[in-house]
Amino acid sequence: MVRVLAPPQGPLVLGGGPRIRLTSFKGAGSFRRSQVQAARPAELQSVALGAGSAADDAVQPKAAQVIRHRTGGVAEPEPDSTAGAVRGTVGVVVEPTEQPILNLVGDKVALGPIRRELLPLYQRWINDFAVLHGLAVTGPRPMTAEGEAAWYDRLATSQTDVAFTIYERAALRPIGNVGLHQIDHFNRTAIFGIVIGEKDCWGKGYGTEATRLLLDYAFTALGLHNVILHVFAHNQRAIRTYQRAGFREIGRRREAHRRAGQAEDVVLMDCLATEFDSPVLRRFLDSGVGPAS
Repeated sequence: MVRVLAPPQGPLVLGGGPRIRLTSFKGAGSFRRSQVQAARPAELQSVALGAGSAADDAVQPKAAQVIRHRTGGVAEPEPDSTAGAVRGTVGVVVEPTEQPILNLVGDKVALGPIRRELLPLYQRWINDFAVLHGLAVTGPRPMTAEGEAAWYDRLATSQTDVAFTIYERAALRPIGNVGLHQIDHFNRTAIFGIVIGEKDCWGKGYGTEATRLLLDYAFTALGLHNVILHVFAHNQRAIRTYQRAGFREIGRRREAHRRAGQAEDVVLMDCLATEFDSPVLRRFLDSGVGPAS
């Protein structure tokens, strides 16, 4: 799930869309760069990654939905011997009510707005300490239904945070959350956060693609220039994921996190707009043609 688990220092939240209000792209045959700048996730027309095929043809399979999101630092939590199983948790079944809204569509995953009806799923993800193990948060604690609802309400109206649900594209199953936090439009910066809450989806490249789709949104849609993240040094799997997506290490906060009684570094990584090639949105901006009709 994607939840905003803030970076080790400072406030954090991730989850529901933050953002500057903007003209909806739905039904539009074309859109201007100024329109993309402040788009909320629900307002962006679904755009498919790859050859210019229509997004509505690319992703329409029927499926139940489930998901989550937090900020901090781990695209794909490091695996353990129970990968694929959820320890100490009770499965949450969310009955599908309608086709989920998809804003950005990749080869393996798609991103759509966070949803209130998925709060039970989000809560399950954030209460799984195996999932929290890789996140840049200090001292995992149980999350109550009330706490989860407060998290959602705060993010849903935030002007400095934006969050998406990550869907496994093949079945449109919610599997996690990804988002931007502490968005600063003057300095054109933000903090990145991601959570893959469904452990059977670890190690499949979903985190890498979800990260690239979000960076595309940050740089191409919001016009940001620098996106930073924090990740614990032991989580080499997440670090490799971030590197594949376009991040690079810029420094370390030495021995700033304690794990199993031992101090470890917090790794700082960032990505610049000038170092990133848009996988989806730039194609439509440059052509002046809308994603799909």
